[in-house]
Amino acid sequence: MSYKKVGNYLLIKSIGKGAAGEVFLGLDTKKPSLVAVKAISAASVEDIKSKQIFKQSIHILNSLSHKNIINLIGQEKTKNNYYLVLDYANGGDVYNYLVQYRKKHNAPLPEEHVQKIVIQIADGLEYMHKKN
Repeated sequence: MSYKKVGNYLLIKSIGKGAAGEVFLGLDTKKPSLVAVKAISAASVEDIKSKQIFKQSIHILNSLSHKNIINLIGQEKTKNNYYLVLDYANGGDVYNYLVQYRKKHNAPLPEEHVQKIVIQIADGLEYMHKKN
């Protein structure tokens, strides 16, 4: 099987799509470790305002380093795309976790689990507020 390679990263499969682009499960060929690679069309950030927002987002991501925040590991640029290499959070987002728990246990998430999640979110938000 042939994978697309961007820098030191192999794009294994698509794991999500959004308004800003597509996210792939990637393999860092130097470590080796799994990463998330967000592909953003260069055409989508051509105008000045979009480019400013994109650069500001990169700056913010580069300034953050916290256990409860997805970290920006690196970036790559090709003719057609920007690629943001991020921590890979196996298991998806909180919403999918809640849905899967309900399906598996036929019950809502226990209060103890909710408390842990809320504490992690609050901890990450507190860190970001301290960083402005």
